[in-house]
Amino acid sequence: MQRRLFLAVSALLVSTACGSSSDNTTTGPTNNNNNSARSMSAKIDGASWVATTVGAGVTNGIAILAASNGTQTIGLSFVPSVGTQTVTATGIVIGQVTIGGQTWQASGGAGSSGSVTVSTATATHLVGTFSFTAPALTTGATPATRQVTAGVFDVTF
Repeated sequence: MQRRLFLAVSALLVSTACGSSSDNTTTGPTNNNNNSARSMSAKIDGASWVATTVGAGVTNGIAILAASNGTQTIGLSFVPSVGTQTVTATGIVIGQVTIGGQTWQASGGAGSSGSVTVSTATATHLVGTFSFTAPALTTGATPATRQVTAGVFDVTF
């Protein structure tokens, strides 16, 4: 599941950053229109972070958000419904930070924790907050753990 999320978040971010000449209509259980208003911000280890590119979509009942400021990327997955969801070893809620070639991920394993609180959830709009503690996925990553706090997202897709 962790590797699939990493790949899904990466693909969503790349598709959002690269854009498309299509009309962004979707079929099946996916909704990932890339031409709508989106914002995400947080603090990474206490330093303010604001996304310049935000990708968002819902596939098979899982919301995936990926946002970057050009040097740091935050990815989230969660169920797109109102309420608070916590990171657990068997759950869908995952938080991820990538800086350079190093990745940290909160997915319920040792040393990870976090939550996503969704305050608005419609078929095309998600608003909420998030925070997580993420241990390194990359061998030798420094620091060994990243703290993401005060996270806020507002995405229309």
